Amino acid sequence: MPFFKGGSSSPEFKTYLQNIQQLLDELRQKVDAFSKEDTHIESQLTSVLDAYETTYKKLSQASSFVSCLQAQNTKDMKAGSLRGTIANLEADLGTILALFDQALAAIPANKWEELMNSAAFSDVRYILNERRDRVKDQLPVEQETLIQKLAVDGYHAWDELYSSLVNKITIPFEQHGETQMISVGQAENAMDDSDREVRKAVYHNLEHAWKQDEHLFASTLNHLAGFRLQVYEARGLGSHFKRTA
Repeated sequence: MPFFKGGSSSPEFKTYLQNIQQLLDELRQKVDAFSKEDTHIESQLTSVLDAYETTYKKLSQASSFVSCLQAQNTKDMKAGSLRGTIANLEADLGTILALFDQALAAIPANKWEELMNSAAFSDVRYILNERRDRVKDQLPVEQETLIQKLAVDGYHAWDELYSSLVNKITIPFEQHGETQMISVGQAENAMDDSDREVRKAVYHNLEHAWKQDEHLFASTLNHLAGFRLQVYEARGLGSHFKRTA
């Protein structure tokens, strides 16, 4: 993962995010071209996959960097704003992938079989088949795009709220005769301590801390689940365990 000097105020990271947006725009153009292609499908598909790999890798690295910033300082408001930017970029990528899936599904069966038998796609054959088959469980692309956009301030926003609540939790931890306040992550590490009494004390302190805001955690988790269930209902899926996106 690349390091950006300046943390959440890094001008280099701002440029990095702008570059990702450019890559997303280019990927969108390639997917649009692929969806209209009839004769050079193999080369167009290769171009899309290469562009996706580059874009996804950079977006994943950007997300990891922001996660590190938030873990380092849970009160960093700029890092929180960057998380929102990442969520929007991820939504854009999700929209592009929905268009890509539709383009895959539109390829005639005989042509698709020919493509999948090509050595050029041997490493990604399973994934491409899965994405193509997934379309039958999805809504029209316009509605799938709307879901991606609503998820930024819906599903992902509730997830961020949950993380923020967890980041606020601290518990007392006694070691070598001294007591200090530690985070949930540090407490989870302490649960691996070889001393049973240490594990027991940490467990009870964690239980107490979680219960202080249990109504907030319950509400947040219910809204997370509720958003997903509403999406499944809209798609007409009978099983809530079926992965479609």
